[in-house]
Amino acid sequence: MSERTSAVGLAPGGPAGEQGSFGPRLQAFRRRAGLSQEVAALRAGISTRALRDIERGRVQRPQARTLQRLAEVLELTGGELAELL
Repeated sequence: MSERTSAVGLAPGGPAGEQGSFGPRLQAFRRRAGLSQEVAALRAGISTRALRDIERGRVQRPQARTLQRLAEVLELTGGELAELL
C-alpha cells in the first residue's frame, strides 16, 4: 500500500460521498491522470467494462481491493481518496 493511499479507509459512501457522485469523481481523477479507461483498468487489474460501469454509476459499492488499486494507479493522495469516498 502506498503512502498516498494508506491513511484513509476504503469504504465508499462516507460523509464526503454523495449518492451517485463516486463515478464522475473517479472519472475526473482518471482524466486528470491522463489515462484512458483501458489503460487505467489494465494497470488496476480490472476489466475496462468494470471501470466503465463504476464511472457510470452502475456499480454503487466497488470492492475495497478495487478502490485501493485504482487509487494507486491514479496516484491519489489520502485527501483525494477521502473526497472520492
